[in-house]
Amino acid sequence: MTTQTLPQKFRAVEQDVNQVVLDRVDEVHSAMLSLVARQHMFLLGTPGIAKSMLFDQVVARIVGANAFKWQLTKFSVPEEVFGGPDLLTLKDSGVYRRITEGKLPTAHIGWIDEVFKANSSILNAFLLLINERQFINPGDDPNVPLMSLFTASNEMPQSTELEALVDRLLIRHIVHELTDPDLLVQMLAMEPREPEAFLTLDDLEQAQQEAQQVVIGDNVYEAMLELATKLRKEGITVTDRRLKQSMSIIKAEAYLAGRDVAEVVDTKPLVYVMWRDPSHFETVRKMVLDLADPIEREVLKLRSELEKAYAEFKAVMDDEDNKHTRAKQAMLTYGYFKKARAEYSALAEQQRESGRHSKALEDLRRRLKELAPIILSDGVGVDDDDADELDKAIENRSEGF
Repeated sequence: MTTQTLPQKFRAVEQDVNQVVLDRVDEVHSAMLSLVARQHMFLLGTPGIAKSMLFDQVVARIVGANAFKWQLTKFSVPEEVFGGPDLLTLKDSGVYRRITEGKLPTAHIGWIDEVFKANSSILNAFLLLINERQFINPGDDPNVPLMSLFTASNEMPQSTELEALVDRLLIRHIVHELTDPDLLVQMLAMEPREPEAFLTLDDLEQAQQEAQQVVIGDNVYEAMLELATKLRKEGITVTDRRLKQSMSIIKAEAYLAGRDVAEVVDTKPLVYVMWRDPSHFETVRKMVLDLADPIEREVLKLRSELEKAYAEFKAVMDDEDNKHTRAKQAMLTYGYFKKARAEYSALAEQQRESGRHSKALEDLRRRLKELAPIILSDGVGVDDDDADELDKAIENRSEGF
């Protein structure tokens, strides 16, 4: 039996989590990066979209790690997160200390939901704990075992008081609900499933040490300088701290890919690092992909053009009663669809040759599959989604034009 390398073990756990947490490929990968890079992660999204489930599934596959999980409210007090007072010590010596066992200061991995509801007394301890990995408690070693803190909220904070906390949550994802019908059915039919791949606490510590040994070449630094310059020209603030800490993500990405020298493609996860305002996300994604992954950039461009063509088709179908006009629009749209399908196949082949996975490419494949029968059935009354039959139908219908 072949022994797995440590990066292979991480990839196996990642794949195993993806079997349970559907349509969260990038978020799950970012969770792995956070653990390897000893960084913190933030998920933005409405309740009920599997944010905490992602954390639960990752933790279930890490043997020996202490985990802490809590949801803050505007009434939360420090005792909930850091532990209650040690009354016996207070009585005997007058020293106020906390009993931290089972709380965040003793956890290797933590989850805080509604993290921006932290009041000032919680916030100050948070900042020291997640940045310096320290918690001040009389009689205890101030250093804590925390590797990564996973957090969530349904909104970004507007208060400047929370800005320091926001900046320390290095990886950020905007999480949406499932919309693909096939995935929704799969989710509804899914039965509880036991984990099949595992990591140990020693694995995490070893991976963190080994990832730090990854070499970053001048070409990566040049790409980072170019990216930072372009972002700032667009008015997107990137702090020096965030730029510096992003290097740990680049190293972790290269490490999990099995490389000991980082390449420019390893800057791709910075799509989820460089934005602060959700309205900036698409700009950040385009800029990062321009540097790191031209294939995915082209996939996203093709998807955007496809959606524009379909929107024009839908407008005619909804507003036009003339069958001739409707059929003509269907022909034009399906002609574009055929072109998009061919471009998708070429991009998919390039992606396979690169050995990398693209969620955007998989989303495009599903969208193409979904749109083919809609265009033909709504436009020219053909229900068969077989490509050859659809093409024949288009040719037959075009004789009258």
